[in-house]
Amino acid sequence: MARKGDFDPQRFGLACGIVSGVWLLILAMMGKGTLVTLLADLFPGYAVGGMGGVIGLVYGIIVFGITGYIFAWVYNYLKGKIK
Repeated sequence: MARKGDFDPQRFGLACGIVSGVWLLILAMMGKGTLVTLLADLFPGYAVGGMGGVIGLVYGIIVFGITGYIFAWVYNYLKGKIK
């Protein structure tokens, strides 16, 4: 049973993944070369343009979805331990 003020890790992770993936897609489609080049070092295949944007969308959903899930889980765990 979730306590008041807890994050739902699955929903939080999904929200983080979708928002981050769409953000990476928009960056690639806008052609922000310097930032996309920097991010391409972290995400192979990510580049300016359509296909690079789709690859960024997938990376965003996976990487930031998992990161959001872990963040919410750790937050809930520590919140229970501190009280």
